[in-house]
Amino acid sequence: MYCEQCGTKNESGSAFCINCGAKLIQATSVPIEPEPVKSAEETKQLCPVCQVAYAPGSQFCENCGHALGQPSGQVAKATQAAEPISRQTLKQQAPAQHKRLWWLVGGIAVIGVAVGAGLYLNQPASQSVKQPTSTSSKKTTSAFKQSVNAAEAALAQDDYDTALEAYNQAWTTGTQTQQQSIKAKRSGLQVLKDSQALADQSDYQGVIDKIEDSGLLTKKGNVAYQPLQKLYKTAKAQVTSEKPLWGTSQSSELSSFMDSWGSTMHQSYQEYTDVDSVDMYGTQLPAALLSGDLKTEVDGQIVQINWSDDGTSESGYQIVAAYSDANTADYGAKHFYLFAIDNGQPKVLITMQNQGNNNHSIEFKETENQTLKNRFAEIVNDSTD
Repeated sequence: MYCEQCGTKNESGSAFCINCGAKLIQATSVPIEPEPVKSAEETKQLCPVCQVAYAPGSQFCENCGHALGQPSGQVAKATQAAEPISRQTLKQQAPAQHKRLWWLVGGIAVIGVAVGAGLYLNQPASQSVKQPTSTSSKKTTSAFKQSVNAAEAALAQDDYDTALEAYNQAWTTGTQTQQQSIKAKRSGLQVLKDSQALADQSDYQGVIDKIEDSGLLTKKGNVAYQPLQKLYKTAKAQVTSEKPLWGTSQSSELSSFMDSWGSTMHQSYQEYTDVDSVDMYGTQLPAALLSGDLKTEVDGQIVQINWSDDGTSESGYQIVAAYSDANTADYGAKHFYLFAIDNGQPKVLITMQNQGNNNHSIEFKETENQTLKNRFAEIVNDSTD
């Protein structure tokens, strides 16, 4: 019987090769017959594992495959690993070795993915989000500035529609801080555009409501302030059938009335205008009010007043006339009247204030004299008949 691995001839019935220790495939399971009695010298050459005698020069036990000359406690496989392996054995072992290699590579890959995921999830939030590059930020800022410059150029030409389009473009490219810098201008121009659209539809009351609700009639710093004032005045005139609420004839009627009424009240009144004021306890009225040096307070509320030649030029209280007896009355008994039109309604305001207050304002209230109130209302209403 020959060993398929090393080709060494072995005794029939041997289980392992006496040369390389490989298991003999053709070996049968028939029990090995006892060896004949050997000499005393031969008896000493027994396998330390199975006690079967072996021929002198044998490297492995033909019965159990133990590597002869090694202690019985060592495994024969250790010796086999150093011996040559046949090509057929390599072919048989290769699939198993490849399978173990793939399992090893797959395990390392899984461990790598798990470790990487853990590191990513545990890193600070600020590091997990990729920050925009400085180049991208510069492009955004550049686009915003270009749009704003285009809007300002359009405003210089009073091209409000183009300016609004440019501000809208800037809004889409700007940061939150940049958007805040153009918010008031953009909203003002949008109100102007919407109001103009209403005027084009002859909805003049809609124009008035739109502009008044925006609060821009008092925002002199807004880019749309001037055009909104003009549009508002036009709408007001249209609502009142294009007939002014005040004029020369109304002014003459009021002057005649104040002369007669003053005599009845034992008072002497003189007319004052936006360019001719009276000294009221050291304050020039109405100049100080019209200039804004002092605030105008009506029934505890600060209001906006404007001098108007026709009663429709500005928002708030439109002052069409002013009368006072400050030059003839005793100290503490002086009166100052403002004849105003508030949203088309005639109102007579009076103050007798002789000292300052915490609001740095002149305090007015609507007169309680019914004769004065009624006559002024008649003069204003006659102008619209």
